[in-house]
Amino acid sequence: MKLGYELNRFAQKYDIKIDTSIPNTMSPDGLVFMGMIAKTLPEGAVIAEAGALYGASSYVLAANAPQATLYSIDPWQHEAWMDKWVRVQAPFPPKLSLHAYRAYTHELDNIVPVQGYAPDALDYDGPLDMFFEDATHSEPVFSLNMQRFMKQLKPGGVLCGDDFGNAFPQVRDGALRELDAWERPSCGVRGLVWAFAKPGDTALNERLCAAYEEIFPIEMIHETGQISQTTGFAFAIKLEADLITKLTHPAEFTLELRRAGKAVAQSENGVLMVPEGELIDEIIAHNQPDVPPLVLDFIVFHKGTSAEWSTRTSRNGASVKSPGSLSNLRACYRVV
Repeated sequence: MKLGYELNRFAQKYDIKIDTSIPNTMSPDGLVFMGMIAKTLPEGAVIAEAGALYGASSYVLAANAPQATLYSIDPWQHEAWMDKWVRVQAPFPPKLSLHAYRAYTHELDNIVPVQGYAPDALDYDGPLDMFFEDATHSEPVFSLNMQRFMKQLKPGGVLCGDDFGNAFPQVRDGALRELDAWERPSCGVRGLVWAFAKPGDTALNERLCAAYEEIFPIEMIHETGQISQTTGFAFAIKLEADLITKLTHPAEFTLELRRAGKAVAQSENGVLMVPEGELIDEIIAHNQPDVPPLVLDFIVFHKGTSAEWSTRTSRNGASVKSPGSLSNLRACYRVV
């Protein structure tokens, strides 16, 4: 696994520590997102994670929040699926075990391994600043972990996990269910890592925008009337095809929607009005000369179907694909 240029530059600039040699099943985008969140945690924070595997997520959490204590829960029992799905630069990763986990995370002294199954294996019942869910990806374990660890999260504490997508519907639906229970606070998905902060203190988007100068707020108004706000580096945990009717963004750049090479909508003074029923196949971001290039990931849904494609804006424009309706925003950050 390697970080792409944009992610690597971002991680280097903000000193986001990732060990890409640790066998894992996560996307590079997701690991960077986790590292960003961990770096915003306060002194003395407590983190719990379920499903540590070889320690790729543990490394990111513990290395980027060295002032925190991480309780890492896993049975550390090798299973057949790991031989196919674990990504590793070396061709033959070791059999999963607590010994292997300790070998990959040995340089970090703020990890407390807890061998067993979440949620029962962890006897710590104090407050948490963050919980990361990456266990069995199925019910009832997902809901049991939510019931246990959501109660321990402090106001403003981060609830997050991996594998938010169609491949794991029980994870996706469970995350959306918990998000609805908290009346949809600011939230985000980057790679397949989903995250949102418990209401009552600093929201996730405010925390990230305060820590990273390259990320910025964007607000979307859906056809349902719902207003979605960015978390800076990641966005849009809601994947249903709610079309965007209006989008607001910093006035330093302009967004242009196109179809067959012709503009169908363009933002003015930081406001993009999307024509009703208009299909697009390209998204362009125009920056002012003295503003760093912009990266935005959009999801576009094909008309009359649930099929989707995502496109990333760039200095030279986005890839042209089949026409669809603008529905979601996956990420926003500047590239220098």
